[in-house]
Amino acid sequence: MKWNVGTKIGTGFGAALVIFVIVGFVSWRNVEKQTEDAAWVAHTHKVISTLALLLSSLQDAETGQRGFVITGDQAYLAPYTAGTAAAAVHRTRLTELVDDNPRQVARTQQLDVLIAEKFDSMEETIETRRKQDFAAAQQLTTAGRGKKAMDEIRVLLRTMTEAEEELLAQRAINAEAAAKTATYTIFIGTGLAILLAGVIGLLITRNVAGPLRNLTLAAERITIGDLSASVDVGERNDEVGALGRAFARMTKALRAMAAVAEQIAGGDLRATLQPQSPEDVLGHAFVKMLVNLRQQIGGMAESATVLGSAASEIVASTAQLASGASESAAAVSETTTTVEEIRQTAQMASQKARAVSDTAQKAVQVSIAGRKSTDESLAGMNRIRVQMEAIGESMMRLSEQTQAIGQIIASVEDLAAQSNLLAVNAAIEAAKAGEQGKGFGVVGTRPTAYAPS
Repeated sequence: MKWNVGTKIGTGFGAALVIFVIVGFVSWRNVEKQTEDAAWVAHTHKVISTLALLLSSLQDAETGQRGFVITGDQAYLAPYTAGTAAAAVHRTRLTELVDDNPRQVARTQQLDVLIAEKFDSMEETIETRRKQDFAAAQQLTTAGRGKKAMDEIRVLLRTMTEAEEELLAQRAINAEAAAKTATYTIFIGTGLAILLAGVIGLLITRNVAGPLRNLTLAAERITIGDLSASVDVGERNDEVGALGRAFARMTKALRAMAAVAEQIAGGDLRATLQPQSPEDVLGHAFVKMLVNLRQQIGGMAESATVLGSAASEIVASTAQLASGASESAAAVSETTTTVEEIRQTAQMASQKARAVSDTAQKAVQVSIAGRKSTDESLAGMNRIRVQMEAIGESMMRLSEQTQAIGQIIASVEDLAAQSNLLAVNAAIEAAKAGEQGKGFGVVGTRPTAYAPS
C-alpha cells in the first residue's frame, strides 16, 4: 500500500477517532448499563415494596377477620374487605413484576395457593362466626389452618424478599462496577487517545514537517545561487518523497546548466545540454541560446576574417600611400631645391642686370643664342609644370599636404613666370645692346642648368 502524506495523516487521525469512538461507545454502553441497572434496582424495590404491601394487606385482612370473630361486629370486617381487595391487586402486580424471574414466578404461584388457602380459612371462620357463635369460630381458628397458611406465606414472602434483596445488592454492585468502568474507560480511553494523537502527531511531524523544512532550507540556498544544496528523502513513496526527488532532479538540471555556463564563460562552445522534457522551457531556451551563441561567434569569426583581409588591404593601401607620400616629399624637396636655385638665379640676374649696361654691346652677338636658351628655359618650365601637375594629383589623395603642395606649386609657377619674363626681358635687352648685351644672354640661359629633368 502506498502511504502518502494524506494517508498517514488520515490514518493517524482515524486511529485517534477510532479510540474516541470506542471510548464513547464503551461509555455509552456503561451509561446504558447503569441506566438498566438503575431500572432493575427500581424494579427490585418495587418487587420488595409489593411483597411488603401484599403482606400488609394480608395482615389487615387477618386483623379484620380476627376483630369480627371476637366482637361479631360487622364494622370490624372493613379491614378484612380492604385487605382482601388490596391483596388481590398486589398479587396481580407482583405476578407482573416477577415474570422475568422464573424462580420468583414459581414462588408467586406457591404464594397464590397459600393466599387462597388463607382467605378460604378466614372466610370459613367469618361465616362460622356469623352462623354460629364465638366458640365455634374460636375453635375453628385454634385448629391452626389459617395460621399455618399465614406462616407459610410469611416464610415465602421473606424468601422472595431476600431473593430480591440479593438481586438488589448484586445490581447495586453491577451499577457501581459499571460506573467505575465508565469512569476508567473515559479517563483511560481519553488519555490513550490524547497520547496516541500526540505520538501520531509527533511521528507525522517528524515524517513530513522535517523533510519539508529541509526542502525549504535547500530552496532558500538555491535562491541565493548556492547549488550545492541537496535533500535525501530515502526510498519514500509519498508526496514528500516525490517532492524530494523532483527537487533533486531540478538541482541536478540547474547544476548541469551552471556547468555548461562555466564552459561557455571559459570560451568552450562545445558544451551540450539535454532538456529534461518537451515542457522544459528553461532547458530549451538554454539550448537555443547556446546554438545562437555558436552562430554569433561563428559570424564574428567570419567577420574577423573579413576584417583581417580588409586590414591587410588597408595596410597595403597605407604602404602605397606612404610610398606616394615619399615620392611627393621627394618631388617637393626637388621643387624646393629648384625654387632655391631660381631664387639664387634671380639674385644673380639682378646683379647681372646692373652689369647689362656693361655687356649691352655683346647682346647683339649672343641674341640668337639667348633666344635658343630662352626656348630651352620655356621647355624646362613646361617640364616643371608637368611635374607639378603630377605632384598635385598625388597630393589630392592627401588632405592638408595636398593644399600645401598646391600652394607651393602656385608659388613655383609664379616664380617660373617671373623667370621667363626676366629671360625674355634679358633677351630683348641683349638684342638691343648687341655685342654689349651678351651678359643678358647668359642670364636668359642660366635657368636651364637648374631646370629639373
